[in-house]
Amino acid sequence: MHEAVYDLETVIAGVAPVLRARPAARLVIAGGGSRTAALERLAAATLPEGRWRFIGLLGPEALAEWLARAEVYVSASRSDSTSLSLLEAMAAGALPVVSDIEGNREWVGEGDGARLFAPGVPAALAAA
Repeated sequence: MHEAVYDLETVIAGVAPVLRARPAARLVIAGGGSRTAALERLAAATLPEGRWRFIGLLGPEALAEWLARAEVYVSASRSDSTSLSLLEAMAAGALPVVSDIEGNREWVGEGDGARLFAPGVPAALAAA
């Protein structure tokens, strides 16, 4: 879902310098909601053309396929502290780069390459 709690604005702003620095990197955002059109406009204004995609709401099998292709899973959630999508991404082998909130901190720590960043700080996400 593209609700405010998931802070996709931070994801878009934080991933922008990564996409510019790494030509092979892509941003794929799953889900949907009332904010999707506004977020797509922000992505179009912020991210390199052709390097991002909103794929909409997915069923469990389609989501699992996308997660299996992902090298990195990013979540900027400010309070979704028991994220099923985080657990699914970790199970699929994606490196978690997630906001430093209680549930995320407990699930990923700083081991195995996982990265935590300050919630709401795009530069911290980019540095992670």
